[in-house]
Amino acid sequence: MKRIAEFLKVKDEKKITITNSLDWYGLSILEPKEALSFIYLNIATEALFGKKSKQKNKKNKNESQVDDFNVSTTQLIAERLAYFLASNEEDRNWIRDAFKMAYRVRCSLVHGVKKLHDISTHKEHSTLEYIVKRAFRKEIQNHVESYKEASIKQIFASIPATTRSPEVFFAHDGTF
Repeated sequence: MKRIAEFLKVKDEKKITITNSLDWYGLSILEPKEALSFIYLNIATEALFGKKSKQKNKKNKNESQVDDFNVSTTQLIAERLAYFLASNEEDRNWIRDAFKMAYRVRCSLVHGVKKLHDISTHKEHSTLEYIVKRAFRKEIQNHVESYKEASIKQIFASIPATTRSPEVFFAHDGTF
């Protein structure tokens, strides 16, 4: 809870994305109907990982190597989740496959292929919820850590250069 409280103090675009996604996740938790809860959980995932990049071919260590202007939303989110959460190809494949299966079930519900009451989403819901919880945890932790790091750098930059030297903190004999 302390981490979330620290996170909520930060105001930026990424925080807005995360909090919007958390709102959808909250609706998913509160919804008594399994199928609707599952749809809300998918929306939470899409809100967190579905935004198109502003720059073509933008790549960093936490983003997949997929050009997101030429892939489907399903593939885009699956790749982003896989690269964000997993460090090896086996785990990435599991995350991709699990998300794609969940998204297929979501599409069946949303596009009327299946009726809300005719399909069980329990397995996919549990799997997707597990993935989304991991993503929230990591996203919030990364965001708080980068905020702390920026704050420390800002504080350090505000200290006059003459007092930054380690020698200032030690006496000439090496003691404090």
